[in-house]
Amino acid sequence: MEKNAFVVWLDLRGNKRNKIYGANSNDGGRSWSQNIMIYTSPDTTVCECCKPSVAMQGNNVYVMFRNWLNGNRDLYVIQSSNGGTSFAQARRN
Repeated sequence: MEKNAFVVWLDLRGNKRNKIYGANSNDGGRSWSQNIMIYTSPDTTVCECCKPSVAMQGNNVYVMFRNWLNGNRDLYVIQSSNGGTSFAQARRN
């Protein structure tokens, strides 16, 4: 039985400001999807000192990260219900 996996990381590509990127694997990590941008801050950046985390349950993917909006560094969660193909709007946790 093959296992699905999803990875997330902070990424500076484009404008040298941290964004949340991710990729998924449907074959136990032997191959990976194209990198997708999961979240970019509308303010400046995602907190550079806090690593994002990810949890999966079935087709649900949950990503938690420390955002940086208006000088506040709060924890946010963003969710996908289709295995990480697309994500809903981030919400403060």
